[in-house]
Amino acid sequence: MKKFRLQLAIAVALMIVVGWVMFHESRSPTYRGRTVREWALRTDARDRAAEEMVKTLGDQAVPELVRLLNYDDPLWQRAARKYAPRLPARWRNSLLEKAGLPQRVGVRCAAATALGVIGAPATNAIPALGRALRTDHHQVRWNASAALWRIGRESLPVLTEALQDSDVTTLRASAFALAELGPDAAPAIPALINALKHPSQDVRDAVNISLARIGAPSVSTLTNLLAHGDLRAREAAVQTIMKFQLSVRLTVPALAKLAVEADSPISRQQAVEALGNIRLPTNPAIKALTTALQDREKNVRLAAANALALMPARAQPAISNLTACLSDESPEVRQAAANALSVIGPATNASPVSER
Repeated sequence: MKKFRLQLAIAVALMIVVGWVMFHESRSPTYRGRTVREWALRTDARDRAAEEMVKTLGDQAVPELVRLLNYDDPLWQRAARKYAPRLPARWRNSLLEKAGLPQRVGVRCAAATALGVIGAPATNAIPALGRALRTDHHQVRWNASAALWRIGRESLPVLTEALQDSDVTTLRASAFALAELGPDAAPAIPALINALKHPSQDVRDAVNISLARIGAPSVSTLTNLLAHGDLRAREAAVQTIMKFQLSVRLTVPALAKLAVEADSPISRQQAVEALGNIRLPTNPAIKALTTALQDREKNVRLAAANALALMPARAQPAISNLTACLSDESPEVRQAAANALSVIGPATNASPVSER
């Protein structure tokens, strides 16, 4: 009997709370018969009419959407899901039906999506979106990052700060958002460069895309990194340049210097390969590749021979060193040198193009 009374008391208490919450929610402001939350959920489901409604509401909807970014299922719903299984069947099903499924993640995602649809008028939501970018669910982070770049360059400080986070999803989402901002994200370049050192390849790929989308403003920083960065940073910078060929004429001198002077064989090899991929036969490039044919590391010599074969019209100054490589201890280097000589042809008066 005592157990039954306890169950009855719990059920009655939960029913009272349910009624109070439903009454309270019914008093929320509505627009064309729906609450902001309902419009946001429809927007997240790609309802075009809902998107237009959210745009029309504009900054009027921002305070409620910011509140929804912190949404959690009401205590009564969580309690109902926890205790309903202990109740008699005649009450259990009714209570679970009223409590419904958990909506925390869905509502937060929808709020972020709606703020992104509003765009620039939602600038007051930037701090809340920045916090959402570091929340515990990956989809909320992605939606928050998308909303931030849609709001515009005012989001730049928050996105830049998020690059210091340790979470891979947050880092990737922030980098992709900065990529969408394009050249406006130039102030974030130092933070992006630092993120190139992250051990996750997914993070580095996202950062590379961001730097490429930012474009020319990235070049001077990458060039400086080639000269003064640590090993991992230099390798990442070379990969970025190779992948996207950012303002190649500006980066070739730095790559040429790295190809000859870098302490790390890997850095020298990557710089040589980058020069080959860029295929801009300036004086510094041809000179560096010619010198690299005498490198003590086989892979560097091999990369240099292959690179010179890609720019035969201007590679005549390297013929002497290529000929010497025909006697190299490595059969791979000998073969690459022979191939380069075959495409370069006999020496002529041609010379590399100048740096200018």
